[in-house]
Amino acid sequence: MRLFSLIIIVSLLVACQPETTTTAKKKTPAKKAQTNKKKAAKKNGAKKNAKKPSYWEQLKKELKINDAKIKELQKAKTEYTNAVKKLPKTSNGKKDPKKITALANARDSKMKRILGNTLYQKKVAFDKKLAQKNKKKKKAAKANTTKK
Repeated sequence: MRLFSLIIIVSLLVACQPETTTTAKKKTPAKKAQTNKKKAAKKNGAKKNAKKPSYWEQLKKELKINDAKIKELQKAKTEYTNAVKKLPKTSNGKKDPKKITALANARDSKMKRILGNTLYQKKVAFDKKLAQKNKKKKKAAKANTTKK
């Protein structure tokens, strides 16, 4: 009798065990199709989000200038940014706009000296075109978020 009850208990334990990993991982055809779609979407998303060229790379290509001039322009911009950061705040909590304008004019004259008059004018036109493009993108993104 004890042997019989022991056999029944063991058979119940074996029958109640969870499925093995090989049978648990089997997917239905619908699940496989969903997984494949997700993988394809990830691949397509990676292609869409390919790294865009930086401002400096675009400027270099547009003006057809060498790396040395790009480095000088970057240095002039960095010096301007650091100088603006170092400006003290006035009583209203903002930095003095006259000083910022003076620093910007100094930066622009330095860039004009680096590039020359014609290339500097092309740079200004490039900056305006890029600013308009970015403004349109922001407007479109804002419109998309308000629709939802």
